[in-house]
This record gives sequence, structure tokens and C-alpha cells, in this order.
Amino acid sequence: MEKVGKLAMLLMVVVILSLWLVLPVLADAVPAAITDTPIPTEEPTAPPVVPEASTLLLLGGSATSLAAYVGLQIRARRSKS
Repeated sequence: MEKVGKLAMLLMVVVILSLWLVLPVLADAVPAAITDTPIPTEEPTAPPVVPEASTLLLLGGSATSLAAYVGLQIRARRSKS
């Protein structure tokens, strides 16, 4: 029992010494910006998205092809009737 008491006492001393050494360091680590007035900042705006010319050509060509296909289908259905 005496051995457990000595270990407990040693553990308490180690904890107290470590807190005594660490707490002043933590107190100095508080950032000063918390107490200062915040500086207003503007949010950066993203530039507008402009598609490349090749993308526009691909989309335009596919839209034209789709319109031509729909026109052929309509003509084919009219000729069957």
C-alpha cells in the first residue's frame, strides 16, 4: 500500500510540474487578433466562365445534326402516310 501511495504522489508532482511549465506558454499563445477589431475584407469574385471556341463548335455541330435528324424523321413519317 505504501508503494501505491508513493507512486500516486510522484504522479501528482509530475502533473503539477508539467502544468506549471506548460500553462505560461499556452497563455502567451493566445492570438492578439481576437482582441483587435477585424479588418473588413472583400471576397474575391470568380471570373465569368467563357467556353472555348472548340466547345462552341462541337455544341453547334451537334445541335445542327440533331435538327437535321429530326427533320429527316418528320419527312419520313409524312411520306409513309
